Amino acid sequence: MSKTKYTKVMSRKKFIEFMKRLRKAEDIVDDLNKAFRKLDRDFNFLSLSLHSTLIVEVLREALHDTENEIEYFIYELDWGEKWKKGCVTDKDGNDIALKNLNDLYNFLVMNIKEEE
Repeated sequence: MSKTKYTKVMSRKKFIEFMKRLRKAEDIVDDLNKAFRKLDRDFNFLSLSLHSTLIVEVLREALHDTENEIEYFIYELDWGEKWKKGCVTDKDGNDIALKNLNDLYNFLVMNIKEEE
């Protein structure tokens, strides 16, 4: 009996649902921080960093994201809003669109298949 490598991947629907919920939570915290700063300019900030980090780590594990692409998408590309040609390319220099969560999911799944 031969062993076949099998990689279970989180569904696109679940991945996008979790990522949207994470973004919504971060947006709420940003709004709270803005409101508190209006009340007191010396107010520092609220943070969900422990929770956000945990959620991202779980998603990275579920999609075998060894290159931290999820964090890059969230924090450097501002959820894809700052993506532009040339910022993400394949080994041949071809652009890889990371404009939205569908693009990110496709990219992550493609990388899993290339590793196998």
